[in-house]
Amino acid sequence: MCAAPAYYIALSLAPTVLILLASAGLVFGTQAAEGRLLSQIQGFVGFEGARAILTMIEGAGRTSRGIAAVVPGLVTLFLVPSAVVSELRDAINII
Repeated sequence: MCAAPAYYIALSLAPTVLILLASAGLVFGTQAAEGRLLSQIQGFVGFEGARAILTMIEGAGRTSRGIAAVVPGLVTLFLVPSAVVSELRDAINII
């Protein structure tokens, strides 16, 4: 029962981080937002892990793919949280 919500949360994490990073970049500047994100992630996974995650985020943030990258990201962002809520509701009903 616990694996399904963890899977859905992990799946929706990347689009959420991209949206938050873009929003923070508009307000505080891209370098400041990426630096803060790097320091937060570094506390969880270490420097090398944080650098790898930031490289993936930078690659996803490139607009070379355009609409082909945006549509699946938005679909994932909107569908996965509803699946998480459904799985949590089912798990709570079993308990």
